[in-house]
Amino acid sequence: MLNKEAINFVGLCAGALTTFSFLPQLVATFRSKSAKGLSYGYLLTFAGGVVLWISYGVLLKAPPVILTNGVTLGLLVVIVGLKVRYER
Repeated sequence: MLNKEAINFVGLCAGALTTFSFLPQLVATFRSKSAKGLSYGYLLTFAGGVVLWISYGVLLKAPPVILTNGVTLGLLVVIVGLKVRYER
């Protein structure tokens, strides 16, 4: 049976991979100066899910869930900001 630290490590690794999978999209959006391929519906739905994951992590007192989803939400805010900026 794994101890709590090992379980948290697995959670942090999983969260890091899914969180940082967002970085190529952020870089592509920044370089191309376009986010036309990303709909506001997708971004808002995704953001809602991330906020719920953060809430879930807080309720469970699960730092890996809170931390990785907090970073994901930050990256998502930047992408939405770029989308708004480049549409003008």
